[in-house]
Amino acid sequence: MEFQALLKYIFNKYGLRLQPGDHPEDPYVLRSQRDGSLLALLGKFGKDQETVTFDFKCRNHQLVLRQLKGYASHFEVGRDNWIRLKFSTLDNKTARAILDYAFRIILNQGRAQAGGSQFIFLPDTQSETEYQSQAIPPRSQNPRFQGNRPRTEQPASNLDLGSALQKKPSKPQVPAAIEKMMRSYDYSVLPVLARNKNFYRQGKMMADYEDDFQPVFRFKHYYPVYHVMTVGQLRTYFTWRTKVRQGTYDEVSPSYAYLYIYELLNNIGCKNAADGYDRLQAFYQNYARPYDEKMVDYMTAWLQDYVLYYHLDDRLAEVFQAEMAEDSFYHKLLHPEETAPADLGKVFQELTSYYDSCLLHKKQPEKFDQLLKAVWQEVAVVGREKGEKKFFSQKIAHRSLKKRNFFAGAVFYQPDQLPERMVELDAERAFYCLGNKYSWRGFVPLIRQKTELNTFLHEVDRLVRQLYHLGRPLKPRALEKDYTEAIVRGIKNFQAQEEEARKPKVEINFQSLDQIRQDASVTRDSLLTEEEKQEEQAEKRQGPEEKSEPKEGPADLGKPLPDQPAPGESQPVSDDSADQDSAEETSAPEDAGGEDSSQLLAPAEEFFVRALLENKPWKDYLRQHHLMASILADQINDKLFDEIGDTVIEFNEDNQPEIVPDYKEDLKEIL
Repeated sequence: MEFQALLKYIFNKYGLRLQPGDHPEDPYVLRSQRDGSLLALLGKFGKDQETVTFDFKCRNHQLVLRQLKGYASHFEVGRDNWIRLKFSTLDNKTARAILDYAFRIILNQGRAQAGGSQFIFLPDTQSETEYQSQAIPPRSQNPRFQGNRPRTEQPASNLDLGSALQKKPSKPQVPAAIEKMMRSYDYSVLPVLARNKNFYRQGKMMADYEDDFQPVFRFKHYYPVYHVMTVGQLRTYFTWRTKVRQGTYDEVSPSYAYLYIYELLNNIGCKNAADGYDRLQAFYQNYARPYDEKMVDYMTAWLQDYVLYYHLDDRLAEVFQAEMAEDSFYHKLLHPEETAPADLGKVFQELTSYYDSCLLHKKQPEKFDQLLKAVWQEVAVVGREKGEKKFFSQKIAHRSLKKRNFFAGAVFYQPDQLPERMVELDAERAFYCLGNKYSWRGFVPLIRQKTELNTFLHEVDRLVRQLYHLGRPLKPRALEKDYTEAIVRGIKNFQAQEEEARKPKVEINFQSLDQIRQDASVTRDSLLTEEEKQEEQAEKRQGPEEKSEPKEGPADLGKPLPDQPAPGESQPVSDDSADQDSAEETSAPEDAGGEDSSQLLAPAEEFFVRALLENKPWKDYLRQHHLMASILADQINDKLFDEIGDTVIEFNEDNQPEIVPDYKEDLKEIL
């Protein structure tokens, strides 16, 4: 907490201003406005005066202060029973809690010794009440023990050190239920629990209360609870809440809306957890999304916490939809062998901006997805044998364990300690819940994820163009040599798969082989002449040793025809022609030099490119032909993207078109 913020908080809440100290080691002091007694010391130390300290007399409370969770380190100072707290490294919330607790200790000591120090009430918002001096009753008259609080008394959290004030009766009428709720505040709870616990108790008391109050009081408070609200604000809130429960979502001060959300998070006014979830979703859709974008972010996280905290496992997929989609992407990247090519292509399309620019994807999307899968399977295993970092963990995401509190940033009280449990969201993410905290283990995307994946796809596109002779060559980008070699291996593996797929497939049904032989025998017998049949019968009677040599003749079906190869022999084919045909079918090569410019660019577009290359005037030409430079440049960039692989015309700081220097020679070659 910064020094100026500390001064502002002490003045606004306690009505105390700093005074110069009597000694050099006491730069600033706080004194009672009633009797001038010393209350506390503030100091700034260190080379840059960055260490902010707060000293006060705590008597027997030192042990309690040291045990309170979240307090900064502290140590004894040179006065008896005084303690020093360091505020430099504390957040504002913790620092304010320490100050509240310190001044509560100061108040108790004042009553026990001098009895002269009193509080001041300084409301944070507009109030409809007036005030006058009134002494604070002794501890024995604490409302928690007496239950005898006058209607005009202000809640004790709004009482401050200094001259006391008493307010006159409130202008709005105080309903009995609201008055009872205000009396129920428990002042004995430690500051770290007082706000949340009292809010929970008072909320349960007012769970079914309805109101119909006409004036509308504005309300602005960082952590809105009933205890900091005036009667007019309370009646305004309960009237608005009544309408919300009836389905009317009128826009109101954000603090009222957050107060209603806090009630739902604590299951105040809800039949059960499922009913509370439905009410939160209804408020998210009908109020947060139309009226408050920041509230949408808070409620998105709180809805997830709500489902985990109240064991609504059937709603996990609904509130963690984005996380599950992200986990699905990572699971497919980690297990490409289980993923269909089209599904893997969708992952790259979602995570990158270069996927749709790949030339092969534009021409043959299905083929590109199949090739990309073959490439990714090679890239994904690089470094696995050596135990080194793989592409995924190095450039896409890494596993991490994150911890957080349930309903962080909200007013929430946990009356009972929940048992430990584990919730598995999907194959890549799980939650471990214990008490008011939980942790989750899963993948966290790296900052440069999109850039790295775009570089990878650019290199895939570049090497595909090179190996398939598609379009104009691209300039290489910085990618590790191991990954580049893996991309080349993947492309060649895919080409081999294509070659194998083109080979004719012959399927033999061995179960029908006997029937095929019988049919062939019948066909053969039907083709034999009577003379051949008699000779065959004679051969069978003579036996295998006395078989005569087969006669040659036109009826000899075992002899191959002149234009057919003999059985077991292969048809002679030229190796060069076979390779050429295979390459044509596999690669579908195009002219590496690109197409004629007359086929790529219109006359006006070609003129514009030549004028920019040769630094010749072009504005008059565009004006005569009613053309705009920006539109013409976009058309040229779009037409030449397949050839160049990048934008060739850009606009400088003076909004004038220029040819990108790296592509001037390429454009001259095209023209």
